[in-house]
Amino acid sequence: MVDLQDQKAFLPRECSLNQHSPSPPQRSVYSHALKAFDGLFHVGDVNPNYIVKSLHAIGRAVCSALEGMTGICANKLSVRPTETDNSADNSIVVSTCLTKNMDAALHPTDVVVPLRVSRRQAGENETMDEQMRDIFRIVNEDPRRTFAYGITVEDAQMSLWYLSRSCCIKSTPFNMTEHPDILVQIFTCLFTATDQQLGYDPLVTLLPDSSYVYELPSGGSRLNPLYYRTVELVSQFHSPDVTGRSSRIWRVIQVTSPSNPTRIPGTSERILKDTSLDVDVPTEAEIQEQLFHDIAAFGRTENWRSQGILKDMRKADIDELAEAFEGENFKRFFSCIIARHLGDPSAGSQNLNTGSANPSGKRRCFFVYELVCTVLHDIPTLGEVVDILKQCVTALRLMFCAGWVHRDVSSGNILAFPSTPQGPWQVKLSDLEFARKYPSPMSSADEPRVGTPYFMACELQTRVPFLPETGHRGRDRVRGPSKPVIHNYQHDLESVWWIFLWLVTMRIGPEPARDFGELFFQQKENPSYAGMRAYLFALPDALYSYERFPRTLPSSLYRPSAFLDQLNTLKIDLYWAYQSLNGSGSQGDRGSYSWIIGEGFSAFFEDIEKTRGDWNSIQMIVRRPLQHVHLHDPSGLSSSRKRNPPIKSSTCNRGTRRLRNITPSKETSASTSPTYSAAPAR
Repeated sequence: MVDLQDQKAFLPRECSLNQHSPSPPQRSVYSHALKAFDGLFHVGDVNPNYIVKSLHAIGRAVCSALEGMTGICANKLSVRPTETDNSADNSIVVSTCLTKNMDAALHPTDVVVPLRVSRRQAGENETMDEQMRDIFRIVNEDPRRTFAYGITVEDAQMSLWYLSRSCCIKSTPFNMTEHPDILVQIFTCLFTATDQQLGYDPLVTLLPDSSYVYELPSGGSRLNPLYYRTVELVSQFHSPDVTGRSSRIWRVIQVTSPSNPTRIPGTSERILKDTSLDVDVPTEAEIQEQLFHDIAAFGRTENWRSQGILKDMRKADIDELAEAFEGENFKRFFSCIIARHLGDPSAGSQNLNTGSANPSGKRRCFFVYELVCTVLHDIPTLGEVVDILKQCVTALRLMFCAGWVHRDVSSGNILAFPSTPQGPWQVKLSDLEFARKYPSPMSSADEPRVGTPYFMACELQTRVPFLPETGHRGRDRVRGPSKPVIHNYQHDLESVWWIFLWLVTMRIGPEPARDFGELFFQQKENPSYAGMRAYLFALPDALYSYERFPRTLPSSLYRPSAFLDQLNTLKIDLYWAYQSLNGSGSQGDRGSYSWIIGEGFSAFFEDIEKTRGDWNSIQMIVRRPLQHVHLHDPSGLSSSRKRNPPIKSSTCNRGTRRLRNITPSKETSASTSPTYSAAPAR
């Protein structure tokens, strides 16, 4: 303070009689006032550019004072001035920042502390979202950030913000003219803080070419740290809730170090996921380990081939499972994590925007995956897509044997990798973050839904099970017993059916059936949309009841006994399997799913194979040229818990394949090891 007085930045209070005090002081007014504010707030409505100019001058004075102090290491931050400060500018809100970049074009990575200045009347109408928008944007756009401070100014009132993935905190506003000592303390702390104290993760380094180097520190079985340099941002998701889920997925190469970011010879490209998770939620790596343990345990079970859960599976399919159990070959069906880092937990708090509590806090995690793959919706031909989806069903059968459900089967989570440039594709089922044992003590009917709306099972969207009916007229019709809808094995299989429908209606060129497809593939959750999808799924001939559809498809897909007919038959089989399952109340018995996961899907693939020559080479619409890239990070979805009216089922003929009666059966537990349940990210 003495140094600022020597610079004449502080004046005794009696020399600053023009200072305006808009509110009664909550503490004693400081004895001195800042010269830069002299007369500024004398009029009621102040141009925000003038306030920024004054804060810039005060910041420079504080920096000058710090430079003259021994033992103090300033970080060279300053308030960036605005491009204009003339009185003709009638800006209501001005956004600037504390940064080291005073003149050049500003990149999000240059912004250290966002600063938002608004007129008094603007601040009165601003929502919490608007006030912290700039802070939230910086946390999302700069991968180095674990948290950020922000400053908002409304007239003479200043507030300090702290925002992380765990909490959002706003200070009590103070009057800068009455308490300039607090303003100087804030600037002093920010101008002398280290990068880590300002919210930068020391494990993420920004390089001059705007790429990043991630460090996975040594620890556990890893004797030396690993370093990965980003090559491409493949995808990212940031929840609109500041304490919600956040993920980035990068294509990376392994390098020597941040100071020597050259590729280590002989290493392959990898995929790195940078994600923020609730502390009390098992990580994807932990889930994958437990899943693989349970699959291997089932494969070691004596006489596993004769277990009741496989009673309706063909010998060829059982032989395929047997081959997968040999030497843990089953891992080739999944996108495997080969390295990880789990960050330290951050403190939990309350989100000021939503009022929701997050007492457990968050932790930042890095996961490295073995292969850079191609997503299903970037596979070039329908024949290749079908082959990959057939392998995906094998992966789901492996999970079924172990007693696990995936809970987010989507086109972005089904990856593929060719063993050779001209070789066949090998499926890699990915994103096990939401996978869990079924049935699970963690499951409940009112838990938030997870998954991708495009491909979510109808029962999960409507919260209403498909139930059988007896009788034929009005009051004679009786619905069977109902149980709460909880994600089960058949819901994963239904997602595969929706993926098939999406691909043939939205991803086949040159004239995709978009009018039809856009009705049923939307990123929304509401009763009318869910009911429309359930109507399509429940009625046997609904696929053929829409104008111009399926005539907009290539004729080879909808001719009699062609691809679309078999897809419709699979839908009917799935629907009748739901009615049998729910009618008997046997959702918790794995043996009740034996027919649909075994014979039901095997017969579908067998039937479409008969016409492969008609559709095998049909070209798909892809988003990018073919390259082996793991793309997409599906988001958990939280939705209303309001139950919708029951969906009326109709009496209809069954598909061309005979559906057996599904009855509960006794089964032998494949494993007695502990289980993990993946709660949806909050």
